[in-house]
Amino acid sequence: MFWNSIQSVLILMILTGLGFAMSAAKILGKPALGFCSKAVFYVGAPCLLFLSITNTMTKELLLSSWTLMVIPTGTFAVFIIIGAILAKIMKMPDSRSGIFITNFAFSNTMFVGLPVALALYGDAGVLPTLFVFIPNTLLYWTVGIYFIAKGGPKKTGIFSLATLRNVFSPPLIGSILGIVVVLSGLQLPDFFKKTVEYCGDITVPLSMIFTGAVMQQAGFKKGMRIDLAIGLIILSHAILMPVARYFSCLWMNITGVTRGIFVVQGALPVMTSIAIVADQYGADTEYATKNFIWTMLLSFAFIPLYMFLLGVLP
Repeated sequence: MFWNSIQSVLILMILTGLGFAMSAAKILGKPALGFCSKAVFYVGAPCLLFLSITNTMTKELLLSSWTLMVIPTGTFAVFIIIGAILAKIMKMPDSRSGIFITNFAFSNTMFVGLPVALALYGDAGVLPTLFVFIPNTLLYWTVGIYFIAKGGPKKTGIFSLATLRNVFSPPLIGSILGIVVVLSGLQLPDFFKKTVEYCGDITVPLSMIFTGAVMQQAGFKKGMRIDLAIGLIILSHAILMPVARYFSCLWMNITGVTRGIFVVQGALPVMTSIAIVADQYGADTEYATKNFIWTMLLSFAFIPLYMFLLGVLP
């Protein structure tokens, strides 16, 4: 399993490096980057989630598994509180405190998390990833955006029409439709499933190419400078969140693929959209970019480590 995880991460690193190189060579500019993002967000990821759920899930499994969402939801809530306390202790400026709190708690479960889950576990990793993705999406686009907006001139409430649009994103809608099909027992025609499969296959390569290009265009060298707050975010993603998830799984007697996904998802980088969101609400965009670059780089090292530990720990 450890060697398989190394190979899986190497594949993702090569695809990320390809995106970085294409952006540096001006082959992949901002218009093409926008296409990659939209193609994954509006087509690839919804189709991939829909097909994975309909191909691998049963009605009985779905109905019996929803309690598993307690662990990711609980850890997100706890880490939001810890992040808020740390931001107060460090007396962070408003332009950074919301970004710090959000990045301390939330991970990139779509553009990085879904490819990682598929690379490590195949379709079996999709449902546990969904149990992380749903609370991550709901809390990030409500509580997280509320904290970020507090640091800029564009204030927003936790619940608004814009928030509702962000929460009910295409990937979430694709997941919901897949669940509806499974629960209803509807049989899909082969030509439809094959079409959806072709669309879903773009998700992993385009996601990682997009991520590499974002790192390059964000200013890689500038992003390498580190301070205490960024160090704490790295600590959260590299150690604290995965360890919290592991012991939570032990407490609830959760094993196998689900435990592996919960732990590895905790070691993922911060949200890819964090710099865009920070810019939109007038918060510190450069600081948000640094968070993304550092956590992205270190996730490549820590994911194989946690796969190894999961293989030897009880």
